[in-house]
Amino acid sequence: MVRRRPAPGSLTGRTVVVTGATSGIGAAIAEGAVALGAHAILVADAARGPTRSRPASSNDSPARG
Repeated sequence: MVRRRPAPGSLTGRTVVVTGATSGIGAAIAEGAVALGAHAILVADAARGPTRSRPASSNDSPARG
């Protein structure tokens, strides 16, 4: 079996944790990571609440643990 490497710059198969993901640069980083194939775990400030964030893609599913 031949294993293929992801394309250079790809985050396919990687998981990233992004803090401050409700707005600004944190939201942009989360969106960019998902666009490159990563699974993103978004951390938001409780004071701002999750209502200010939006899903990065329609394939998002809640974390299970």
